[in-house]
Amino acid sequence: MKGYVSIRSRLGRARMLFAGAVSAAVFALATLLPNTVFDFVFCRMPAGLAAAYFGAALDGSAFVLADGRIVAVTRACGGAGFFAMVCGLLAWRITATARWRFAPVAAVAAWGYAMLVNGVRIVATVWARSASEVLLPERLWGASHLATGVAVFFSALMVAGWIAARVPHAGRAQSNNTDV
Repeated sequence: MKGYVSIRSRLGRARMLFAGAVSAAVFALATLLPNTVFDFVFCRMPAGLAAAYFGAALDGSAFVLADGRIVAVTRACGGAGFFAMVCGLLAWRITATARWRFAPVAAVAAWGYAMLVNGVRIVATVWARSASEVLLPERLWGASHLATGVAVFFSALMVAGWIAARVPHAGRAQSNNTDV
């Protein structure tokens, strides 16, 4: 029995290392993109979603709210880190299910999910900033922005993990076992 646990724990560690390597590689590649490509891949889609929510006209990766405030989605808030984390989560899950042929589909789905979640984060951040300007001293407005982003991204990562855990293992019927 001890040998089984040891082999299983080694496989688990290897899967975690692989998923971490995928996440780090995706993040490194994203940061190496030129600004114009990064803006097109990571900033315009969430800015467009947020602009549509607020009924504002999109200008590149920025839009102007009805009260005149400009919201610009820059490289720092493009969501590349969240995309890398979702890719790592899916890589970890793909190694458990042995469904490598779905890796390209999973990468595209991770990008779409990251862009949707980042659009939601931008909307939430704009609302949090408006509330912060009324309720908090000016020195805490940045913290409000950060806390909103952490709450949205962490919640979305938990949802992605929950969804990924529902994918059945290859060659087995799906069960309630979420040991991945």
